[in-house]
Amino acid sequence: TISEFFFLTLRALHIVGPCRILKDYHKVSNELYRAQMAMGASENQAEDAMRLEGEMNILFERRLCYEVVFQDLTLLDDMLKFARLASRWLLTLAKAPPTIVPLPSPAAKMFTMVPEFCFEVVLDIIKLVAQTMPPVLELLALPTLHDFCNFLMAFASSHEHIKSPHLRGKILEVMSYLIPKGRNHGFEHEGGNLCTLFQEHTISVNSLIPTLTQFYIDIEVTGSHNQFYEKHTYRAYMGDLLLYVAQFPAYLKSIQKESQNMDKFIRFVNMMLNDITLHLDEALERIPKIRKLELDRQNTAEWDRKTNEEKAEAEKELKDLEGTVSHYMRASNQSLKVMRLLTGKTVAPFLSDDLIGRMGVFINSVIGKIAGKKTMELKVSNPEKIGFKPKDMLTILTEICMNLAVSEHEFAMAVVKDAGFYDHKTLVKVSNLLSTHALADVDFIGRFVKFVGTCKQCETEAMELDDALGEIPSEFEDVLTNELMKDPVLLPTSGNILDRTTVVRHLLSDETDPFNRQRLTIDMLEPQVELKQRIQEFVAKRKLDASTGSALSES
Repeated sequence: TISEFFFLTLRALHIVGPCRILKDYHKVSNELYRAQMAMGASENQAEDAMRLEGEMNILFERRLCYEVVFQDLTLLDDMLKFARLASRWLLTLAKAPPTIVPLPSPAAKMFTMVPEFCFEVVLDIIKLVAQTMPPVLELLALPTLHDFCNFLMAFASSHEHIKSPHLRGKILEVMSYLIPKGRNHGFEHEGGNLCTLFQEHTISVNSLIPTLTQFYIDIEVTGSHNQFYEKHTYRAYMGDLLLYVAQFPAYLKSIQKESQNMDKFIRFVNMMLNDITLHLDEALERIPKIRKLELDRQNTAEWDRKTNEEKAEAEKELKDLEGTVSHYMRASNQSLKVMRLLTGKTVAPFLSDDLIGRMGVFINSVIGKIAGKKTMELKVSNPEKIGFKPKDMLTILTEICMNLAVSEHEFAMAVVKDAGFYDHKTLVKVSNLLSTHALADVDFIGRFVKFVGTCKQCETEAMELDDALGEIPSEFEDVLTNELMKDPVLLPTSGNILDRTTVVRHLLSDETDPFNRQRLTIDMLEPQVELKQRIQEFVAKRKLDASTGSALSES
């Protein structure tokens, strides 16, 4: 029976509940860590050392007080029981059907009056237990875990019922805490019932993948002042979920089914490519700075001339850089693994006109950054410490490449057409590295070497075509890329004509006209059939003229 005590408990847990406790605990832990670092670096008088020691003792006591609460199994059990009750109550208010999803539309009037903190309380309780006492989650009965999953999946998949992107993101974050982990993460029972949860929970099997791809797109713009941090944080949790469930055949089928929704899946992949590019750029531009600081420290003569303050400042800068690079590399490595997973299960979206060129640029740019001419600038004393594993990255990138090379000539041409990053010598270098460091088996290396050879052939073909076309009439050129258009379309919002590939690539990330920022969607583009036909006739004539001229010169 839902009584006033239920609502009082909800409110009390919201005001001084698990989220507040966890934040305070992390705050105390961080303060203690900083005090320990200051104590270790202190070269001052005994008075400072005594002051720091006193602060540390107080912080130790405060942290232990929190840990006593976290380890009160009776309290945690009661909180989880309450969270289960609240989750079922919220589903009842939403008039969830026996199948749980999809929730009925429009949202029930009574449900729309429920304050968001009611959801937050349920999520915070699960989060608190997952982060402080994972064994408690492992030992939960399957019916309880299924109730939690019903709650999480129902509301994560319904934008109409949960309009706040922050709250939907938090729901998926909490769902990622149900992934069983090893003892180094505090798990003591080999995952317990969590090990079979995602396999046995039918709603997750059917709805998790579509929910993840949709929210990956939705979180791009939240309207929040810290939307950049929010979207990348929540996408990291989504990456954890994707990589975990991909080990189960039912979810692989779900991925393949989701990829058939081409427009949505292409937008999802495009945004993931944006994220990988951003994270890698942020990481790789800082690694040379780490290298410089390490070299400065190794130059003992120069280092010894520095004052203690200068040394401390340099050490702090190094530590900050290592932390930042580690963060971005973790995100990059995770996204690369997801990309390998997706290209291994479905290639049609990646080889579509809307994405194939982007994939060629992606492969070239990343390989060029980690195996190109400036690789020495990325050489640091302990790359593992910052998550920089160039050999592993090359292995993943070449696997992605081979996944897409099922249509070898088509993808090779896309790689070669990227004039900004394509470098045949770098691809040859990568094939040699695969062999020298035994990064792949002989068969795989042979296929990659063959692909590199195909790229060289395509490069020759592209050069011959450029020579044959000669000077291109301006009306046939894309005004943004200055390249010959293949499928010209009119942008009704500005009246400009661009190649479909060019404008779609822009619209996948930003649904506005690149010329005047007015709203523009792919379905609004107007094909220019007559212009397209004239371009095709122009290309055919120039090719014929070139082949005729070549034949005459040979005779």
